[in-house]
Amino acid sequence: MTYLSTAIGPIMNPFDSFLVLRNVKTLPLRVQRHCLNAQPVAEFLEKHRGIERVYYPGLESHPQYPLAGRHMAGFGAMISMVVRGGLESARQLLERTQIFPLAKSLGGVESLVRLSVGIDTLDDINNDLAAALDTL
Repeated sequence: MTYLSTAIGPIMNPFDSFLVLRNVKTLPLRVQRHCLNAQPVAEFLEKHRGIERVYYPGLESHPQYPLAGRHMAGFGAMISMVVRGGLESARQLLERTQIFPLAKSLGGVESLVRLSVGIDTLDDINNDLAAALDTL
């Protein structure tokens, strides 16, 4: 038996299985909405004076934009950015947003701010970011 099977079991428990089956039904719609929201948020951030650089494959400024366009149906919901003013400004931004909760990790080791754009109303997302950025 493999370590993984020993550690977590060979099958999911019934409730986790139910949640997966229930949520997979709307997964395509949720992913589509994530992508539709992330693009204008990335464009908004790229133009904001409080942001030095935005990393999002759907932006023409991204080094792999042509490659992403050929291989991706949507550009995803993850946006990375460098906040002007360094660590203190980035901390303040994160503390002042209302829609984006703080997450312990999104898997990277770089000192970037990363947003996982959800399916909230686009105006709510941009207004939340603008209010936080405009106070830096």
